[in-house]
Amino acid sequence: MKFNTAILLLSSFVLFAAGCSKKADNQAPKITLSSPMESQSYAVGTTLAIQGVATDDNALHEAAIILTNQVGDTIIGDFPTVHSAKSFDISYTTVLADSGQHHLQVIFTDHDNAETTKSVMFNVN
Repeated sequence: MKFNTAILLLSSFVLFAAGCSKKADNQAPKITLSSPMESQSYAVGTTLAIQGVATDDNALHEAAIILTNQVGDTIIGDFPTVHSAKSFDISYTTVLADSGQHHLQVIFTDHDNAETTKSVMFNVN
């Protein structure tokens, strides 16, 4: 009987310890933009290149690339498929037709719902 009790207690301890193992801390996606740069100025009619990369320690899940002009009109509104990718190359071009301040938002979410937003404001003259 003592032997069975000892086995039962040992089994319970092993199951408890296994259930308490800590999951690795999730890191939010990382976004690096090389273009455009904050507060940069462009001439109307210039072809803007949006360049960068998004990475995640596990896997990306969702993405949004949104470029709006001064009055809030959407110039680029893309939601690329990034499901389960560890890395995504950001590469878009558009001709800047409107003057004024423009706002670029790049948003990536991973499978654990950690989200990163990178925002850049630039001017078109």
